[in-house]
Amino acid sequence: MDPIEIRWLEEEEGTAEILIEGLPGIGHVGKLVAEHMIQEFQAKKVAELYSIHFPPQVIIEPDGVARLARNEVHVSEGEKQIAFLVGDYQSASPRRGLP
Repeated sequence: MDPIEIRWLEEEEGTAEILIEGLPGIGHVGKLVAEHMIQEFQAKKVAELYSIHFPPQVIIEPDGVARLARNEVHVSEGEKQIAFLVGDYQSASPRRGLP
């Protein structure tokens, strides 16, 4: 696996003017708010991000299927596009960029 792998689900036209990050932290407040906004703005998932810097764990989905930990990018449609970054974990490493 590459240090960071991005799986694009569809090509997104334009650029988002706003990025809202909602990753787990104390109380998961930011994550919960970002996930609520994704539902309210009916944002669609455009990418999945996988990294070797995430904890070595899997997530068990409600249907019983295991998947790797990941972060996701959702983009809302409309006059002003808003990008949302949500996910399972923050990086376990302070390293920036590729090795």
